[in-house]
Amino acid sequence: MHNLRVCINNENFEGSKTLEFPQSNLVLISMKDKVITYDNETYAKVGNIPITLLISETREPNEVIGMQKSTDEKWLAIISGKNLVMDEQKQNQLFIYKKKKSNNLFEYDEFVLHKRIVVKDLPIFKQVSMQFHFV
Repeated sequence: MHNLRVCINNENFEGSKTLEFPQSNLVLISMKDKVITYDNETYAKVGNIPITLLISETREPNEVIGMQKSTDEKWLAIISGKNLVMDEQKQNQLFIYKKKKSNNLFEYDEFVLHKRIVVKDLPIFKQVSMQFHFV
């Protein structure tokens, strides 16, 4: 009723992408070159997924520009590339992660790299929409 707010993190998340994994009690938030995992109840940082970006040859930096999960929450896709003018994006890498379930009740699930695909060299990805999903 009072609209009281408490700062739980003072990092700059401008331009970040978010994705929730309710079954694992996790929220993923992208930064430029990593995806940070937080507990979705306490907002405590519980993990980090480093993303190896390609070296940029233009003025626009490479960064994480998209994330998607499978409906069963077992797979995570992260795409890196460049944010261009007029809300255009140019993708260059696709990372596929598999969720590794923790056996310990007091530990969080983690994401293990399954496959990395450099899509900038594939002609089919030149004019592809950034909307993607798992089948």
